Amino acid sequence: MTDNLSLITLINSYIHKENFSLPVFDKVAMRLLRLVQDDNYDLTEIEKLIHYDQVLVSEVLRLANSPFFKGLVEITSIRKAVIRLGGEQVVELVIMASEKNRYKASDPAVNEMMKKLWQGSVACGMTTKWIANRINYQEKQHAFLAGLLHNIGQLFILTVIDIIRSSGNNNGVSFSSETIIETVEALHEEKGRELMKNWNIPSIYSNIVGNHHSIEFDEDNILLVMVRLADLACRRLGFGLTHDPSVMLAATDEANILGLSEITLAEMEIMMEDTLQLA
Repeated sequence: MTDNLSLITLINSYIHKENFSLPVFDKVAMRLLRLVQDDNYDLTEIEKLIHYDQVLVSEVLRLANSPFFKGLVEITSIRKAVIRLGGEQVVELVIMASEKNRYKASDPAVNEMMKKLWQGSVACGMTTKWIANRINYQEKQHAFLAGLLHNIGQLFILTVIDIIRSSGNNNGVSFSSETIIETVEALHEEKGRELMKNWNIPSIYSNIVGNHHSIEFDEDNILLVMVRLADLACRRLGFGLTHDPSVMLAATDEANILGLSEITLAEMEIMMEDTLQLA
């Protein structure tokens, strides 16, 4: 516990340094995110925005041709991706591609945690979207991003830890894997909320980032309930930083609120295994 508190103190001290700069959200991803908030968005505009970044174009095409989405004919352009997958799905791939670059660290141990966190983030995004489709959630366009970004605070904290370890200014604080994970769990909602505020991300997402582990939660916020269930499923399967196979999804309040049966939840877990192809 003492090591945990020491690391929390060190992280907070580093973040509050005068010359510390918060990471920024990808500009293209942000413009696309705001564009699709309008139900009448123009698919041509989506194509134009993506082509601002050729590295992004390559990654989106790689994802579009992954086994998870692969069709009979190879997708060779963003236009073909939009036609086959739809504008909403392509926007999700762009945001996934732009976010993936953040999940890297100089320190080998932290980098391994980043890989696990990325797998969990993708799995949670795809699972939240799967649930939204299964229950016919009316605003399903928000589901994937809410799940993908819900643990953004964990990423932020791991990034700060990587910077501290690379600088050599550890101040004698323990950086054991157990201590790091405990610290990430303790801080990630608070730091994620601050990050989303700094990015000016719509509150529909920032509320989830800051409240997805609260003991008491708004049961009428179905998007939050879906993300919470997806997060629990990730924990059960070991997608992310924590693994707890004892989690019984069918017994959770979230599954009960959403009206999901044991059979449906089993189908969901099978789908989640496939998300590793994307991550």
